[in-house]
Amino acid sequence: MAAQLLLQHVKTPSGVCADILVEAGRIVRIAPDLPPSLADTRLDAEGHMAAPGFVNAHIHPAQTFVGGPWVDYDYADTVPGRAKAEAEYLAKHGRMNSLRNCYVQFREAIRRGTTHVRGHIDVGVFGLAELEDAARAREAFRDVLDIEYVAMPSNGILNMKTDPEQTIAAALRQYRRGRPLRPGPRSRALRGADPASGRRTRRQSGSAPA
Repeated sequence: MAAQLLLQHVKTPSGVCADILVEAGRIVRIAPDLPPSLADTRLDAEGHMAAPGFVNAHIHPAQTFVGGPWVDYDYADTVPGRAKAEAEYLAKHGRMNSLRNCYVQFREAIRRGTTHVRGHIDVGVFGLAELEDAARAREAFRDVLDIEYVAMPSNGILNMKTDPEQTIAAALRQYRRGRPLRPGPRSRALRGADPASGRRTRRQSGSAPA
């Protein structure tokens, strides 16, 4: 049985070109001029270097302007200043389409050779809505991208002394009033269930949401 993939004419770290045979997602052989019949699929690297998948250890996948309409955004040089600018933007434009944003950033990560991502997801003003969208996006990309999330109440941390209603506890109370969470640390909302209907959502296809 032939292997899945043969990468031909790949530059190795020593600078010498060789072929790489891949089977079941693992490199099984590296040698010059391997027979093409060894693999079902062959790709000519044309002398480019092969590397392990890159790791992006800090992104905000649910928040991006990439691929969307032009937005005037008053960027600040300090953390409180950025939080203020973000609050002003959200007050004017409302919540971003976080599911669409995750699709945009994950596709770009894959296109540039990234296979592992650690994303920071904001939980605060909009409760867990952004985290739920990110969980759905992770499910859609699970076969091609290893995604880890860190949920962080950025506005709550900054404002907890001056604005108690922006803390994570207050955000969760607000969320529960409108869309109840299921009990337990692994709520159905975070496993792909629709908390409004109680039914599991269908797995996302490869196409981006509107």
